[in-house]
Amino acid sequence: MALTEQTVDEHILHWSETLKRSRYPLTSKWPARIFRHDPIENIAQILNTGTMLSRNDSAGEMAVDAAESAIVHATGRAHANVRMYFRPRTPTQYRMEGIRKREDMYGDAHSPTLGMMVFDAKTLLTRDGCSFSSCNMQSPQAEVGDSDNFFLRAMDFEKTFHHGPHTMGEEITRRRCAEVLLPSPLSIDPLLRGIYCRSNAEREMLVNLLDPQIAVQWTNRIRVSEDMMLFQRDYTYVESVSISGKGLHFQLAPRRDNQDVNVQIFVRDNRGDLILSYAKSQFRPRPPSNAKQWILKRKFLPGRYLVTIELENFTAYENEIDYAETPF
Repeated sequence: MALTEQTVDEHILHWSETLKRSRYPLTSKWPARIFRHDPIENIAQILNTGTMLSRNDSAGEMAVDAAESAIVHATGRAHANVRMYFRPRTPTQYRMEGIRKREDMYGDAHSPTLGMMVFDAKTLLTRDGCSFSSCNMQSPQAEVGDSDNFFLRAMDFEKTFHHGPHTMGEEITRRRCAEVLLPSPLSIDPLLRGIYCRSNAEREMLVNLLDPQIAVQWTNRIRVSEDMMLFQRDYTYVESVSISGKGLHFQLAPRRDNQDVNVQIFVRDNRGDLILSYAKSQFRPRPPSNAKQWILKRKFLPGRYLVTIELENFTAYENEIDYAETPF
C-alpha cells in the first residue's frame, strides 16, 4: 500500500503554506521533498552504482559508516529498509555533521564531509512499498504504517517540521526524525532530483570521486546552496581550494565557537612526489585582516596536483586540481 496522491498533495500544500508563516520561512520548501544525508564518499558510491541499499544489504560495502554504533545496534527494526527523512537538520544529522574535536563527538557518530540527497516527496510517498514512521525508528515509540489513515492519525508534522529551540523534551527530538522507509535495493533513477553540498570544495571532492561517465550525468545536479536550510555548519570544513603561480589558496569555514583547529595540508605532483607540506596544531580558520583565504606560498608550474587537507586528523578535502598559467 502507499499514500494516495490526494493525501500527499493536501499534506504538501498545508505544510508549505503553514511554514511560510513561521519564524523560519525557508522551511516551507521541506514538505515537497524527502531528504537523505550521507558522507560524500557514500553519496559517490550511490551515484556510481545507481542504487541505494539498506544497512543489511550494504554490510561490508559502505564507504563510511557515520552512525553511532550504540544506537544502531539497539534495534535492527529498520535495517532492511532504505531510510530517509521528511526534513533535513534532524537530530541524527546534528550529532554527526562536521569535523569535530574528540571531546565534541557523540559516541562514534561522525561525518567529516556531508552531502544531502533530495527526492520528490510525492513520487516517493505514493510509491508501492513505501512506509513511514512516526519518529526515529531506533526509538521503541516508533509506529510504522503505509496508509492514508495512519499518515493522518499517527504522524505529527507540527513536531516533525518544528525548527529552532524548544522546551518540549525528547518527544520533539524523536518526531524530528520521522522516517520514510523504502525497499532495498532502490534505484535512484528517476527518484533522486539533486545533491547539495556545504561548499564548492566538498562539491569538487564529490565530483572527483565519481566515475567519469557518471560525473557527466550528475555534475549539473550537484549544487552548493543553502536556500533550504539543509546543514548545521557548527563545525569546521573546507570552503574552497585553488592553485595559482603564487601558491595554494584555501578557505576554511570556522567552527561556530571560533576555536582553533588542527590542520595538515599535503600537495603531490602527478608523479606522486610530495612537493608541499604544512601542519599546525592550533590554526585559526579565519585569516587576518579582510582576507577570505589563506595562501601557502610556492611557485607552482602548470600541471595536475593532488591536494589533501586534513582537519583534526580527518580528511576534509582531497581532489586533483589542474593548474594552467593564464596569458594575462
